[in-house]
Amino acid sequence: MDNGIYIQVHVSGENEVADHCRKFALSSTKEEHFKDKCNHDHNKVCESCEQLKELLHGILKEVEIANFTDQQTRDDIVYRAQQAVESIFLWKSHILRARNQEAAKSFLFNSMKEDEIFVVFDWAMKYLPRKYREDQLDWFGNCKLMEKAYLDF
Repeated sequence: MDNGIYIQVHVSGENEVADHCRKFALSSTKEEHFKDKCNHDHNKVCESCEQLKELLHGILKEVEIANFTDQQTRDDIVYRAQQAVESIFLWKSHILRARNQEAAKSFLFNSMKEDEIFVVFDWAMKYLPRKYREDQLDWFGNCKLMEKAYLDF
């Protein structure tokens, strides 16, 4: 199962599955300015999303109860498993935000007049570190490898 592709296909502006509803999933629970109410209930469950959650939590549970040769190895493996699970959920969130951004861009393109222009200013990121396990200072401090990208539509 390629959950990334599945999520991209099933995410929509309004969906009865909470994980697939952009309006619900991207609304803030704390900031009133970033809340949006849905015109529907979230009373359905995505079987694939639930299976993914169960699988990942099952893997974490098995890693935590597994026997290791020493405590340091156990702590390292548990930490890596937790980080991997967190990364998968963060990727899922990223896909949702990207789909929302695509929808907003499409809306703007469709509502533009012929004499209007849409300009995107973005930083082109280097995609490979210059050295193994490059730290943040080296990654962000290397301005020569960053280029500004301008896209006109």
